[in-house]
Amino acid sequence: MTNDNNVLIEVRDLKTYFYLYEGTVRAVDGVSYDIRKGKSLGVIGESGCGKSVTAQSTMRIVPSPPGKEVGGEIVLHLEKGPVDVLKLNPNSDEMRAIRWKEISMIFQEPMTSFSPLFTIGNQITEAIKLHLPGVSKKEMRERTIELLDKVGIPQPSRLIDVYPHQLSGGMRQRAMIAMALSCNPKLLIADEPTTALDVTIEAQILELIRGLQEEFGMALMYISHDLAVVSEMSDEIMVMYLGRVMEKATANEIFNNPLHPYTQALWRSIPAIEGDLKRLETIKGMLPSPYQVHKGCPFYSRCEHRMPGLCDEARPPLYQVSPTQTVSCFLYDKSAKAATPAVARPEAAAS
Repeated sequence: MTNDNNVLIEVRDLKTYFYLYEGTVRAVDGVSYDIRKGKSLGVIGESGCGKSVTAQSTMRIVPSPPGKEVGGEIVLHLEKGPVDVLKLNPNSDEMRAIRWKEISMIFQEPMTSFSPLFTIGNQITEAIKLHLPGVSKKEMRERTIELLDKVGIPQPSRLIDVYPHQLSGGMRQRAMIAMALSCNPKLLIADEPTTALDVTIEAQILELIRGLQEEFGMALMYISHDLAVVSEMSDEIMVMYLGRVMEKATANEIFNNPLHPYTQALWRSIPAIEGDLKRLETIKGMLPSPYQVHKGCPFYSRCEHRMPGLCDEARPPLYQVSPTQTVSCFLYDKSAKAATPAVARPEAAAS
């Protein structure tokens, strides 16, 4: 455990598996990261790489069965001292006190996150009632209206009493953000918060999250498929593939000098809006079966720089290539002469 007073949460060697009839899915398989107070960590990767399960494990909301956190540490630094949330019962009062009050989450699809049986106001005030005892009903309603106004919902004193289906997708997502902020959390997890929204509303939601993070001084964990968006929202970026961390670095390093062949392939797949019209470049090969146990690097079968006899036989550790950049690839072993060149930043990302 670090002695850095600015660290809010430390995750070490987190492993979350799903035990299914077909086999065991190692959704998160040895993930480690830190998030500092007031800072942002972006998490990117293809579908099925373990981004959302990592976030769910942090909040201890992984559906069990079939899911289970089987190893690691999630140390949350609170005013009363550090707490390893993995040692807490997910349904205990202590964990319930942490969930939503210390760590809250903007879910991917607000229509399924809100109950259709209760109004938006009822659901937000319920969170306040559970975590801020002693607040009167009038004060809870006033706080909810204030939050709805802060996230840009028009006529909040009227729309507080509407049901989720009566709001547009963008308004529901704003209400979800208001609910996540209701107890002034220290860490806000945004799990692809702009899914299914048009680009105009997406830009508004992203700007809203950035502004609220600065206003409330929260730490942010931002999960997305879009590397360009994550680079704008994050101080640091973690690249995941099949439940493992491929690369971690500052946003500038990932943006300007991606090192892992997988990160480079993600960059090349971003469409450019300038120059000649070209067919989109895809990452060759297929994502391996989630039930498969990988002896070596999980990206081996799709990697253009793979080294048979090494990459398929041993799991590459995270090599420290700079004070702030680590990469899980044998190409960056100091004892090896080989090195893969960095790719130029795609024009699409610059725009």
